[in-house]
Amino acid sequence: MRRFYVAEDLTPKKLEVEVTVPEKFSLTRFLSKGLVDGEEERMDDPVANATNESDVSAAVDTADEALVAQLVAMGFSENGCKHAAIATGKSNAEAAMEWIFSHMNDPDFDHPPSPARPGSKAAGESVNMDIVSSPMAMGFAESHAKCALKQTGNDPDRAAEWLFSRIADLDSAVADCDRGVVPPAASSGVDESSENRSDSKVVGDFSLVGFISHVGKNTNSGHYVCHMKKDGRWVIFNDDKVAVSQEPPLGAGYLYLFRRTDPQS
Repeated sequence: MRRFYVAEDLTPKKLEVEVTVPEKFSLTRFLSKGLVDGEEERMDDPVANATNESDVSAAVDTADEALVAQLVAMGFSENGCKHAAIATGKSNAEAAMEWIFSHMNDPDFDHPPSPARPGSKAAGESVNMDIVSSPMAMGFAESHAKCALKQTGNDPDRAAEWLFSRIADLDSAVADCDRGVVPPAASSGVDESSENRSDSKVVGDFSLVGFISHVGKNTNSGHYVCHMKKDGRWVIFNDDKVAVSQEPPLGAGYLYLFRRTDPQS
């Protein structure tokens, strides 16, 4: 929460404003009840929703026209831009440009892309080695990173989501990938049927358990202290001093910590 501002004389000033923060709140009213009359489930991402290898091939082996136009405007050939859009899984212009600079001397760079053959591997399954380091930086093995990028058209964000959603049995998912099998969509482990979502046990009740505030006039003085709720009482942690807080400054916090308290927590 913003508590400081820069004055006209370019010095930091403190905003002495008290914010009303509830100690308890509920998000139950925002809980989805599933599709209602007149709504249709959207399938925006054909690659993410593909169920077999031929579906992935058909989804990936089509150049995104908007991305191609953006690349062509930069001075690259249209066919080369189509190759880049297909090879990078239509992720973004930056990834496509990196592919172009790495492959612009390929003999078939300016040739029209070949249509995917039924049953052949999708063009997006070619791993972009330049971005393998992104999932690996999160602690995943190289084989896991390559598999995730194959399955998500070299999109590092979707690859990370793919990995984390299969973390419980990642080796099996990677083994399927090595055999050329497209793993099914991972389950979140939660029954998402409308009956379960409307169950009284699935609510969103949260309680305030801690907050951090600042003692001092500006950023150049004072220090931060922490209040935590323990056994129904507020306790202040001020460096090595710990004591019960009779009147905690709930409205002066910079960072608030809430804990989910419903039966699903």
